[in-house]
Amino acid sequence: MCEQVLRIEPASEDEKPKPRRTQADKWAMNYEAAKQFYEA
Repeated sequence: MCEQVLRIEPASEDEKPKPRRTQADKWAMNYEAAKQFYEA
């Protein structure tokens, strides 16, 4: 229906958002950043 009424087309692969990071990924990234901060 959106395609006919609003002339909207589905997003191509490069337009789609990246999958969300898991909580474990966020913790790992923050842990690495904290290690670098305290090493400096």
